[in-house]
Amino acid sequence: PDVDEVLVRGAPDAEWGQRVEALVVPADGAVPTIEQLREYVKVEHPPFMAPTRLVLVDKIPRTALGKPIRR
Repeated sequence: PDVDEVLVRGAPDAEWGQRVEALVVPADGAVPTIEQLREYVKVEHPPFMAPTRLVLVDKIPRTALGKPIRR
């Protein structure tokens, strides 16, 4: 409920090669935390799929066709 939009992507990680990172556009007035996001994901998915890093953004970058830009 604290999230309007989210983009999940692989981010470089020195130990594992990549880690799960979530770019989140918060809902008005909300400040989601990585702990909240991880617990929410773990309800439906295995723990390794839960993000290890949370980046709060104003908007998800998109191409001219509306697809998310993952880089």
